[in-house]
Amino acid sequence: RGFYSWVGSDLISDFDIGSVRSAYSRGQRLVHAPVSLAAWRNGDIPASVLNTLGTRLEAIRAEGMKAELLVAYDFTAGGNDATAAQIVRHLAQLKPVLAAHAEAIPYMRAGFIGAWGEWHSSKSGNSCGYHSGDTSCDTAYANRLIVRDALLANVPATTQVDFRYPGDLELWYPDAKAPAQVGFHNDCFLAGPTDTGTYPTPELRTYIQKLTIKGSSGGETCQ
Repeated sequence: RGFYSWVGSDLISDFDIGSVRSAYSRGQRLVHAPVSLAAWRNGDIPASVLNTLGTRLEAIRAEGMKAELLVAYDFTAGGNDATAAQIVRHLAQLKPVLAAHAEAIPYMRAGFIGAWGEWHSSKSGNSCGYHSGDTSCDTAYANRLIVRDALLANVPATTQVDFRYPGDLELWYPDAKAPAQVGFHNDCFLAGPTDTGTYPTPELRTYIQKLTIKGSSGGETCQ
């Protein structure tokens, strides 16, 4: 219950062990760990990258810290993500690494989809509306379900998977009784009356209050 620091701009290519140690010395025990898969948007993740991911997670744990993972294909506003089928394939590849280092990963943002892995602006049919081209919402909702199910099937049961939008969660779990692994992540905490569209209706705040009685709740702010 508190703040986190970063491990660098990318856990694979820009890992900063000094930042991890500094966070620990400040009394923090969680670091945010982004992982870019931009280079493998259309193919398998190389074994060398999977091995490096495991090594990095082991190094974080050795410092007495844990990581909140965010895996995405585009850490810009472009939203050049991968297809739902490719995301499923990548999650299957990641599964053994995540399982081996589950103790180091209490939280994982749903990620993968859209700009910054924030589940909007997808160029591969995983979102509709805002900056998502002409993708129909029926197509986007179907693909989001595919990704949701792959996350819950491949991420360790002890790792909370934090989804971005209350509207998605309410659609999937109308009574707010989600699986124990499901949590919530707000990328625009305190950024305005609706947290920049996170809560288009006040009822969704009440919904998230119920969902996160047991599920995790995290976030960052935005302009």
